[in-house]
Amino acid sequence: MQRFIRAVEVALDRRYVVLGQVLEPDALFGQAVGSIQGLLEPVFTQTIEVAIEAISSLVWLIFIIVVSFYFIKDGKPSASGWKTWHRRLTARTSSTCALKSA
Repeated sequence: MQRFIRAVEVALDRRYVVLGQVLEPDALFGQAVGSIQGLLEPVFTQTIEVAIEAISSLVWLIFIIVVSFYFIKDGKPSASGWKTWHRRLTARTSSTCALKSA
């Protein structure tokens, strides 16, 4: 394994001439790493933003469920209460409609 690492280091330190062009693997490798970092940075940033939004939505959902539970628990309307309210509403609506038609 150490031999392989050393061989790679030696290969990156050399200059190569291809068709009259001088290639420096170290510089090419540095540019490639910079480009890959530039491409991956927005992906990771967006992934983190989506995760934060998902966690925020989950927290809001839990909050809404807890608050709804306590509202329902504290306000247990009885069936007779709803019937009385409905009768009053019906009576008011009927009398209002009767006045408008007269």
